[in-house]
Amino acid sequence: MSIIGDAAHASSPHHGAGAALCIEDAAVLASLLGHKMVRAGADVKTAFAAFDRSRRARTQWVVQKSRGAGQLYELQTEIGSNFKKMSEELSQTLPTIWEFSIEDAIEEALVDLEERLK
Repeated sequence: MSIIGDAAHASSPHHGAGAALCIEDAAVLASLLGHKMVRAGADVKTAFAAFDRSRRARTQWVVQKSRGAGQLYELQTEIGSNFKKMSEELSQTLPTIWEFSIEDAIEEALVDLEERLK
């Protein structure tokens, strides 16, 4: 069994990225499960392992950054109401969320899957 989206990595709404993570998860998992080398139950388990390796770091990073953004918005950090510093902090995070290449993520996951199934 594999879980995706909020079931796997529930996030606060502060970056508005939760639904996007679910769509990314679905695209990667569908690509892995649809690979021609995935034919038996053991192969599916291997595909799940490749999926986890592909997605875990990004999804956990987004969850943590979203929580941090919420704390920024609520003025609960050492930055307080220094909006210039708040803007700087967010400008370092948001491009990583928004400029993500799902095509690259799928390709990397497929390469990992093929290595595991050799």
